[in-house]
Amino acid sequence: MKKMKQGLFSLMLALFCLALSAPGAAAASRQTEKRIRRIPEPEIPAFFSGGVNSLAGQGNLSQVDIPEVGPTMHEEQFTAYAYCACKKCCGKWARGITASGTTAQQGRTIAVDPKVIPLGTHVFVNGQEYIAEDTGSGINNRTIDIFFNSHQAALQWGKRTVTVRWPAS
Repeated sequence: MKKMKQGLFSLMLALFCLALSAPGAAAASRQTEKRIRRIPEPEIPAFFSGGVNSLAGQGNLSQVDIPEVGPTMHEEQFTAYAYCACKKCCGKWARGITASGTTAQQGRTIAVDPKVIPLGTHVFVNGQEYIAEDTGSGINNRTIDIFFNSHQAALQWGKRTVTVRWPAS
């Protein structure tokens, strides 16, 4: 991947130099200048701040570090159920303590299959952030449980198909 980035950077630099040496480049440059958004100095990455000459002065352009893109995310459809800490929902584990040892909280806690989503992972369910803190006997593969404070709220929420996003490991 890094070699591909280095090759792409070298190609872009060569095209830039070719454009500067082409006949009529100055006129085209003035026309293009009006359409280019100027980036204020603080926004320019360090390796571009000195311009092309500072890169050429480094001797080996392949050693220029190119910033990486953020973490990749998994995104899949899951079946989501609602649960609370009552005996109807949790049976003999109806204490409100999760598999990771935390106290379950509405708006934060979800139960996951740890083979799919590791415990402690920050997960986005339909855009809202939760933490994978609990597991359950009925939670397998692409199934999650979302914690609610009351049984009535859990019943009202019911079962839904949701989009779940979490960082790739």
